[in-house]
Amino acid sequence: MPTGLKWPRRRVGGPAPGSDMSAVTELDLIDVTLVTEVAGERAEVPRLGLAFNEMGMTVRKTGGEPYVRIPWLSIVEVSADVVGAKRHSLSTAVALDVQSNRKRHRFLVPNVQPEALTGSLGAMSERYGRGTLVAGAKASRRH
Repeated sequence: MPTGLKWPRRRVGGPAPGSDMSAVTELDLIDVTLVTEVAGERAEVPRLGLAFNEMGMTVRKTGGEPYVRIPWLSIVEVSADVVGAKRHSLSTAVALDVQSNRKRHRFLVPNVQPEALTGSLGAMSERYGRGTLVAGAKASRRH
């Protein structure tokens, strides 16, 4: 009995369509939360923007104006941890850690595909002369 449903097919012997991130030149994330400490207590700053481009990383305030810019030369490592359980290949929340030469910056990014996020950031770090800065996405239940 035909139902009209089509199951996604996996390619045998090659990358999945859309998995080549080498052409990515910029990434703009919205509704990001900065996780930090204030007076020794955990604090969250919600509704920020986070952009990556040829200049590096820019954290934007709620209104869109730049708050801080970190150039690629100052970024030492980028890693992403899935927050909670990942279900299939659906979008999920990711804790994105950006280690600069001065401090670690942790962001909670909602509704993103972890592999696409780390793939895009990895491609940009390669493109803009920093080599491989990105550690792979891994599951985390800490948040």
